[in-house]
Amino acid sequence: MTLNTRPLQIAIALCALLVSAQASAQFSSLDPQQVSTSAGVNLSVVIVDQSDSECQDALTSIPLKCEDLDSVGRADLYAEIGFVDFSLYGELPVFFTLAGSPSEATIGNLEAGVAHRYSMDGPMSLVSHVGLVIPTSSKSKRKSAVAFAGSTGVIRNLHINSTPELWALRVATSPRLDFGSLFMQGDIGFDFLFPNSQSDEVGLRTSIGAGVNAAIATVTAEIANAGLISKGDTFEQTFSIGVDLKTPVIQPRVTFTTGLSDDMADNYTLTLGAAIGF
Repeated sequence: MTLNTRPLQIAIALCALLVSAQASAQFSSLDPQQVSTSAGVNLSVVIVDQSDSECQDALTSIPLKCEDLDSVGRADLYAEIGFVDFSLYGELPVFFTLAGSPSEATIGNLEAGVAHRYSMDGPMSLVSHVGLVIPTSSKSKRKSAVAFAGSTGVIRNLHINSTPELWALRVATSPRLDFGSLFMQGDIGFDFLFPNSQSDEVGLRTSIGAGVNAAIATVTAEIANAGLISKGDTFEQTFSIGVDLKTPVIQPRVTFTTGLSDDMADNYTLTLGAAIGF
């Protein structure tokens, strides 16, 4: 799973600044559906309840230095340049300890790629993307522990963000259906992981979500599932409910996520954010 100690984590995104040409509602744990010019940062806080001094990444099985790690901040930086029906994107997470933890800061692995939207006749559209993960994270076990703890609330990026010396190729597709005020999205993705000095692994992501556009808000519900194919018993599952308020210019969003799999059962995430679109 994530941390061997099954930590309780509370992730509160203090703000999420999204500059986008499409301000449509997005699922919190599914792959993004925007294929447009956008840039922004998502800020969050993760509180880690450690009852042990050691944790371990399921991908590398390397013990990490998690002692005295109580709270971690996370900033997800992203940028996207749109060209009609495809876009080029880049994402980079930044992690830093907060009150209750010794001072530490680090960056995660950089992901860059291309996304393409194909609109079909009728209610269906299809967004596919191919991404390359470049190893920019630190080799330090302490810094890796900070990045790993900060990534546990986003299981689709758990190993991608925090594993040092990791190269990876990500391939995914997301069909979406729109029926008036109702919409649905499904994800299926494969992550071909190449960690240095470790056996190559293949990650699998299968997720589904549904939502409804009401007069003053959009409500979404989603189930995300991710894990390593060679380690079937380590697949993690989360359930999320999100609400986007429809207000002029600024669109606040609240998301609650809880673990469904055994190892994630004690974990939950609360995200408070906002979107600014033009």
